[in-house]
Amino acid sequence: MRSLAIIAIVVAVPQQVHAFDSECRAFLRKCDYGPDAARNPWVDDSGRDEHRLIWNKAHELGGLPDSLSWQQAITAFTGDNKIRVRGRSVPSYQPVAFEETSSTVVRRFYIGEFSQLPDFSYAVWDWVLGNEQCPVPEIGGNEDCHDFASHLGLVNLPHFPPQSQYFYARLHRLALRRAVDCQMMYERVQKQSRFNDYISECEIEAMIVRNFNIYNSFYLTLVYPPLLPFFEKTICHSCILRERKRPAQL
Repeated sequence: MRSLAIIAIVVAVPQQVHAFDSECRAFLRKCDYGPDAARNPWVDDSGRDEHRLIWNKAHELGGLPDSLSWQQAITAFTGDNKIRVRGRSVPSYQPVAFEETSSTVVRRFYIGEFSQLPDFSYAVWDWVLGNEQCPVPEIGGNEDCHDFASHLGLVNLPHFPPQSQYFYARLHRLALRRAVDCQMMYERVQKQSRFNDYISECEIEAMIVRNFNIYNSFYLTLVYPPLLPFFEKTICHSCILRERKRPAQL
């Protein structure tokens, strides 16, 4: 009984918690929520962006190609729409139909940044649209809707068990399906180097979904991070093949 009492006292006494938050930086300033966050890197040079750093370590331990840690770039085909960001009129990031395309926007990112996505966007589709839409329009404008403390952090499923468990399972299946597509593409065109970019982009898509899902894993168990290298190899088995390494089995 004495040992139980001691445990109860230790648990009951408030302990200091050192939090590691996702970070978005625009040069020397912190990003605003909403469209501004979608236009700037989610990287903190002081090392507070814990989610990204854990994936970087998993990437290293899993033996994935170095190219996956490089900065990536995609081109979004956009129209003439403008939005207001920090008081300035800037081009919208929202893609449009091919026949409506009048401009392009190059978006640069690191795959590891997406392990922090639930702190800035509601889902990958939200980031793709530049955080320019609110999934629940009634709760306010884009900045208010994406404010972590007042809105996004309270209603985004990855932040709360047991929803995070179901969300994790769904996204894990989605990432695995995309990984299988990448593997099939690789097996069919591996001798034709002109298709390498397609394979790489497929792998990046699978890894983005996987990294988004890493966030959910922190709300499932504290012992999950040691398993990350295995799952990264599973998701990106085609890119490991291209590096002439033995692929993990699905």
